[in-house]
Parts: sequence; structure tokens; C-alpha cells
Amino acid sequence: MARHPFQSPLGTVVSIRLLVSVALALTLLVASSLASPLAGAQTLSVLYSLTGNTDGQQPGWGVIRDSAGNLYGTTQFGGTRNWGTLFKLTPT
Repeated sequence: MARHPFQSPLGTVVSIRLLVSVALALTLLVASSLASPLAGAQTLSVLYSLTGNTDGQQPGWGVIRDSAGNLYGTTQFGGTRNWGTLFKLTPT
């Protein structure tokens, strides 16, 4: 019997494991969204605008906040060799 071109040599074993994994992930996603309260209206503000020079350009991959409220992040380009930068924003 010929296999489908995308079918695993293990056939339905892999398919069932994939189906169970996807179902578990969706269940956890729905459960976490139901468990967390809905956020109210929010106001967003620009904290800093990168110039594209030595301070970097194209921020990437989000920021991390420490316990003091400082935000740390990276840029993909900019800096002295145009290899990107690390930045820190401090609360005022």
C-alpha cells in the first residue's frame, strides 16, 4: 500500500501524538484565558524613540522588566558597528 507523501513511516502513531499535543495546548490556552481577568481600557505612551544611530534601530524580541521597574531590550541594527544595541529604560 502506498503512503501519502507527507505521512510518517510510523503512520497513525505520530498523527495521534500530534493530535493529542495540539488538543492539550489548546486546552491550556483556553483555560489560562478563562482564569485571567479581562484587562480594562489601557493607555499606551511612547517611552523613547530610537534615532537609528548609536542608540539602535528596529527593537526586537520585546523587553524584560526587573523588580525595580527598569526595562531591558535589544535592537537588531544600530550601534557603533551596526550590529545592534542593548538598552535600558529606567522609570522616572
